Amino acid sequence: MGMGMGSLSGRTHACSLALSLCMTLVLSAKAQELGSLDWFREEWGRAQTWQPPAPVAAEYSVSTYEIYSEQELAALEQRIAGKPDHPDRPKVVAVQQFMQRGGDVLRYRLWYYSEEEWRVSRDDLNTNLGFFDMGRSRSVVWGMSDTELSLLDSEIRAPVGYEYKATGLGLIRLHLALFMSPFSIDAGRGLRPTRTEVNGENWRGWASTPTGDLAVIYDGRLETKSGIIDVTEYRIGRFDASPDAVGSKVVFSEWADVLDGTVRAARLRRHLRADGTVKATYALDDVRPSSQSEVGSVTGIPRRGSNDPVRGTIVAEVVNDFRPAVAATAVYRDGSQVRQSPLPGQRLVPASPSAWRAFGWVVAGAIVVGLIILRVRHARV
Repeated sequence: MGMGMGSLSGRTHACSLALSLCMTLVLSAKAQELGSLDWFREEWGRAQTWQPPAPVAAEYSVSTYEIYSEQELAALEQRIAGKPDHPDRPKVVAVQQFMQRGGDVLRYRLWYYSEEEWRVSRDDLNTNLGFFDMGRSRSVVWGMSDTELSLLDSEIRAPVGYEYKATGLGLIRLHLALFMSPFSIDAGRGLRPTRTEVNGENWRGWASTPTGDLAVIYDGRLETKSGIIDVTEYRIGRFDASPDAVGSKVVFSEWADVLDGTVRAARLRRHLRADGTVKATYALDDVRPSSQSEVGSVTGIPRRGSNDPVRGTIVAEVVNDFRPAVAATAVYRDGSQVRQSPLPGQRLVPASPSAWRAFGWVVAGAIVVGLIILRVRHARV
């Protein structure tokens, strides 16, 4: 009798284990169901810590249009009126010039191996402002235009206006993420997936903050056979801090396998305002696997008179060396140095251990404005 009860108890325990295992498998399968809320949460979590593939080389163009309305620009102009030393004056002047041109068409080329080795090269295609490049070669961060070259210690805080380390890395992550990882748009803003819907080949996902003051909606195309969902649209459904942004959207198209089939990327991305007008267009022309040797060849420390693999002979008229051991500006005319003067140099304050940031719409706008100001400042040299 004891044996019978023991056997029954054993069988019951075994059945319980089997049932538990079956339930676990079912739940696991359900968690992986394409387009489900569990799938959305998993993909969302992965996107919040997204890093660029490496080593990689890419080329793309960005067409940007007005970044401020006429009313917003008027308010900025009013703020600096009669105040020649107002800290916002360079920003306002840069934005005025930008809007007078009706926007910019920029071509970007980038190479990325790690946070310590990368380069971003940018050409202005509808202005006479030339190029501007930023890069890092381990201990040195540098910025270069056709008239100016600046060198900085990568481990020490950069002077205001020369934050190439944060700006360059931020741009690489922001731009590549928006081609390759749409769920990264709101990384770091406290949103979390709340629900999903699947209707045939159409998928929709909602995400919001716990308080509901910010809510976004994603649409996508579901391909069951290949097990992927290509996001086709992102839009803001609610934004209490900026109600005018509600209805703004990003439209993704021309999805394709890139980097030897290891990554999906949207080759065309359009940013639209709430009224439907286009704010910016990003077109991915080429992306390919690179190598440490290739990245190393384009990130070497630029020196006046040397041959740069991207720009050719460096003929900068001004060389700013902020590194503490030098801390000087040298000015050249007709190939000869005509003046050298001391620089304040970099403050001996450690730089941030990592330049990665959470990038949303606000930070993206700040990078755009920052690059406009950098371009205007270098054009005046």
